[in-house]
Amino acid sequence: MIELNNDSFNESVKHDKCVVDFFATYCGPCRALARFIDKLEKEYSEISFYKVNVEECCEVTEEFNVQSLPCVIFFSDGKEIARVVGNNQSKISEIIKSF
Repeated sequence: MIELNNDSFNESVKHDKCVVDFFATYCGPCRALARFIDKLEKEYSEISFYKVNVEECCEVTEEFNVQSLPCVIFFSDGKEIARVVGNNQSKISEIIKSF
């Protein structure tokens, strides 16, 4: 999974469908969710998967009002279409299947 920064974020999410995992290195639930998202990335090759470290990408984190972790935001053609806060793997799977 590619880790985005403040400069690469907008260019990366403006095309097609993508999933962005906002995380922090100190966050245990974020680490658990990352393993799940890694599996999804292998299963859904038609979707782009990215991650954003909230400690290093303050601009993007603020722009998308990420206040709780983990936070997964789903984009289609650069627009946010869904968001899941917390390690809710079933909800994430449901959204990806409907993508």
